[in-house]
This record gives sequence, C-alpha cells and structure tokens, in this order.
Amino acid sequence: VANTVANNFGFTLSAGKFALNAVGAINKIIPDSVISGASKGLRKISKEAPLWTPSLPKGNNFNINPTLQSQKKVVYFSSCINRTMGNPKQADEESSLGDIVVILLERAGYEIIIPDNINGLCCGMPFSSKGFKKQGSNMSDELEIALKKASKNGQYPILCDMSPCSKTMSQNFSDEVKVHDSVEFIMDYLIDDLEFNQIDDSVVIHTTCSVRKLGQAEKLANLARLCSTNVTIPLSVSCCGFAGDKGFTLPELNKSALRNLKAEIPENTKYAFSTSKTCEIGLSEHSGLDYKSIFYLVERCTR
Repeated sequence: VANTVANNFGFTLSAGKFALNAVGAINKIIPDSVISGASKGLRKISKEAPLWTPSLPKGNNFNINPTLQSQKKVVYFSSCINRTMGNPKQADEESSLGDIVVILLERAGYEIIIPDNINGLCCGMPFSSKGFKKQGSNMSDELEIALKKASKNGQYPILCDMSPCSKTMSQNFSDEVKVHDSVEFIMDYLIDDLEFNQIDDSVVIHTTCSVRKLGQAEKLANLARLCSTNVTIPLSVSCCGFAGDKGFTLPELNKSALRNLKAEIPENTKYAFSTSKTCEIGLSEHSGLDYKSIFYLVERCTR
C-alpha cells in the first residue's frame, strides 16, 4: 500500500481532496450533530476510524498564479497537506494559504518559482513516521532533486509553508539545499521589504513542536508582537497532541493536550495563528477560534 501511494502520490492527494469536499458537501445538508454522532458510532466499531469534527477542512485546490518578475527570486514549496486541505472552518470567500503566500511574497518584491511536478512531491514524513522508511526516503530524495533544480543549486532561497515538513527536510537534505520555515523566512528575508502596521486586536499564537526544535520559538513570538500589541502564547500548551495525523484516529490525545487551552485565551480574542495545518485543526476544535497560518497575520499587518 505504501509503495502504491508513493508511486501515485498526485492521484492520492486528488482522492483526498475529493473525499474532504464530499464530506463538506454532506455537512451542508446534514447537521454537525448528526455527522458527529455517526462518526462516534463508527469509532465504537473500529478505533482506527478517524473522528469527524466541525473543524475538519474542505479540500483545497493549489492553483496559484504568481505574476511578478523580479531579480529577487524565491522557490515556494507548499506542503502536500496545505495543497490538499483548506483552513479549518474556512469561509467560501476566504483566500487559500497559497494565495496569501503569493500576495505576501510579491508585496515584498519576490518572483516566485514553483518546483516542477509539485502535485506529486512530498517530504516523505507521512511514510517515514509510520515506519515506511524506504518510501519516505525515496519521496525525500525526489523532492530534494526538484528543489535543487528549482533553486539553481541553492542560488535562490527555498520557503516551505508548514513547520513539520520544514524540519523533516532540514534533517534529510544535504547542505546544498537549505529550506526555510515560515517564521524564519519572514524574519530573515521579508521583514526589511514590508511595512508592518501593528494591530491592537488580541491574537493567540501556538508554537508547534517543530518550531521549537528548529530553534524558531523566539522568532515566532517576536514576529507576532511585530504584528499585534496584544499577543498571548498559552503557557499550559506545549505539544498540541495532534501529532501529525494522530489527532484524527486518536482524538483523545489532542483533547487531553489542549484541556487548558481555552482558559488561557483572553476574552474577546478573535484571531489565532500557528505554522502547521494539522495542529491548527485540533487547536480550532478545542479553542473555539479558527486557527490559521501565521502568514495570514503578516499579510493583514503589511497591507
């Protein structure tokens, strides 16, 4: 099964988008309570069945259209999760993460390069994290070759929009292919080319495990404070417990890890941000807020 998925990865992602959109269409007709009850019933029969929640995203069509030509260039690799899933509870008129990243990069004067055959590319973590090391290594090698080509052997910086994937690539790739995570890229490459206008709205930030392990936690806090005068980083939450995709099949882990989150969020907080889509799904479910990528906050504050 792992071989089949890896060898047909673009098709696999398309099937995933179709399934997410199908569930979303059903949810427009059938109330949350009914779908939730049916999902819980399935889990009583099989603990392997994923639990449906109102925060489950719809499918996302990664169809971005960069237009700017510039001497400054960046390779933008959107993770397979972000190419497949929209935001939790995403409104129909809401811009996708890919569109937001394009707006922000072009606002800073960057020409965007998308790797060839991006629909079939993956860092390999979905395979290696489940013990399929060979398939994960093959996917990682394929991505490294594609990014090396797109960046002209490292001549252009490479941006990834999801922290766990950035961390995986930083561990697996050679020194010739340096991948920058969202926070690192914004703070090291974009900050001098954008005009930040602080908002007074209360925002809450979740620091993912990957951001901590990459040594970017302080940079994330500084970036958030550059955008807002009122930033909360809950002290009771370390790992959110979603653990890649474990939050779908072991939701009790996510629920336990975030049991104190809501109490730490100030009243009247409307905006919440992080750097990993799967973490944002669980955070949205247990906070009452709609968590999005930190790119949304930066885009808003640099218009």
